[in-house]
Amino acid sequence: MSAAGPPQGARPLGGAARSAVRGEHTSVRNPIRLARGVPIGVRLRPVRNTGPNTLTNAMEPRMRILLKIIIAFALAAVAAGATAQDKVVYHFDSDIAQATKGLRNIRNHLDVDPKAKIVAVAHAEGVDFLMEGAKTGNNQEFAALVSDLSARGVVFEICEITLKNRNLKKEQFILGPTFTPSGVVRIANLQAREQYAYIKP
Repeated sequence: MSAAGPPQGARPLGGAARSAVRGEHTSVRNPIRLARGVPIGVRLRPVRNTGPNTLTNAMEPRMRILLKIIIAFALAAVAAGATAQDKVVYHFDSDIAQATKGLRNIRNHLDVDPKAKIVAVAHAEGVDFLMEGAKTGNNQEFAALVSDLSARGVVFEICEITLKNRNLKKEQFILGPTFTPSGVVRIANLQAREQYAYIKP
């Protein structure tokens, strides 16, 4: 005996109706949809892109600022280097031969680098060439040589401790040089505090 089909003229049951007949609970949702499948009443929110391109774009302003700072420092360093002035302290502590050699070195130094800042510090026997009447081995007075270098910016300093130890007076020295409490301390300060290069003829 064949199974009876639906009565003639009856409409077939939909999916939901068939589920109800089988005792299954189902909710039927059939919202009216707009174009592109977006239900009415649904608010779309923009999706934030946190990928590499977004991070790069966020960092670009900071990178530009950092680059400007680096360039500014580089230009400042170049400008400082262009206007830098060499600073040198010449140490005199020996006889007339050292003085003759040292003054010649200073003169040559300035011929090559006229902007160099030079301080000549003398103590012990090194003060002798700065005394009145002191002469080179060629019988040339040191006063003229010292005066010429002083006119080119060289500063000559005499140790006061040496004056005390040798019973010398300031009046015994030529005009131009100044006096410092300690020649050794002065040289050390110029090197450590003021970054002077050190030369001993």
